Amino acid sequence: KVRVEIYPTLADFTAVSTLTREEVETTGIIGLCKFNRLMITSPRATVWGYRWRDTLSHEYLHLLIYRLSRGAAPIWIHEGVAKQLEASWRGQEGKLSPLSLAILSKRHSENTLIALDAMSPSIAKLPSNEDATVAFAQVGTMMHYLAQQRGPDAPVRLVAAMGVGLDDRAALEKVWGGSFADFERSWKGWVGELPLRNRELEVIGIALKDGYGGESHAEATDDGDEPGKISDPKARDFVRLGDMLRTRGRDVAALAEYGKAYVISPRMPAVASRYAGAQLRQGHPQEALDALEGVLDLYEDRGVLWFKKGEALAGLERHEEATAAFEELMELNPFDLPGRMGLLDAAQKAGNDELVNRQHRALGILGALSPGEPDDTHGVERNVEDDQR
Repeated sequence: KVRVEIYPTLADFTAVSTLTREEVETTGIIGLCKFNRLMITSPRATVWGYRWRDTLSHEYLHLLIYRLSRGAAPIWIHEGVAKQLEASWRGQEGKLSPLSLAILSKRHSENTLIALDAMSPSIAKLPSNEDATVAFAQVGTMMHYLAQQRGPDAPVRLVAAMGVGLDDRAALEKVWGGSFADFERSWKGWVGELPLRNRELEVIGIALKDGYGGESHAEATDDGDEPGKISDPKARDFVRLGDMLRTRGRDVAALAEYGKAYVISPRMPAVASRYAGAQLRQGHPQEALDALEGVLDLYEDRGVLWFKKGEALAGLERHEEATAAFEELMELNPFDLPGRMGLLDAAQKAGNDELVNRQHRALGILGALSPGEPDDTHGVERNVEDDQR
């Protein structure tokens, strides 16, 4: 049996780990495999949530890599193999987020990739979240490329070779069938063929709360809009004015200001989230959906974007697609009550009785709805709206 511990707050997680709060907030790493156990921070302690099941899979893989290599695998092998296989439980082996690939492509073009030895003793100790993101993308794509070229079991054979005494370079050369330098050149050539996205890229750490109702270090707006950064100063000013108008109930004027920001920075989550929300408040679900699609293709792990996509699809009466969007949000944060209420409503309208029953059970566990309570869900959504979003 493998012990799994899920910590309710960041303070609890850092107290038992070897990481500081600053390292966690900088790099966004909130899972560990250490002391013969798997440890993660609850998605409830985060503003947006995160793919916690992939994280548990990733940490479990570290335990297996340690045992198979007899403790000989260095950090870059550990993280590369774990990243390559973490989503295999859901049939997406080797999957890397579009944002990670975009950053990897950008850093490759700038010749600022992370040296493998610089990843020790932990990627969590790199100086920025972008460095951590590119490090995971580097080693993950290395193992992906190795599996592509030498068979799907190549990463496992690599780890096993270290378990019988080879160092990391020698083990890779054995599996690759050539020199380490040749492998690295070939992999860099593959990275160089990735599409280079000429757009703003926002890379920040996991936005954490101090507790279940605590304040986030990345300040969220009252209606739960994306609290991320906006690099363009003009777009930032338009958003600030839109927020002020929104808080005063002047929704039409707020939409106009958010629209100006959206023209300047349509790919920034903080801008698209507000613009889409304003369109929804004006009863324009198609316009909201159009604004979100261009952002979700990069920022697929931002829960608030999935929530607003679900709302937009529900407004268009595309209930099965709305169900899928809200389910994606649940993968990131199962404690998001408005999102779960949205999922329940969409599943009811799509005629998915099995999913409806599961949502009633989940809402009962969360204390938002008595198990089996059938209908009056909209009042619950209003009650939790201010707290959760």
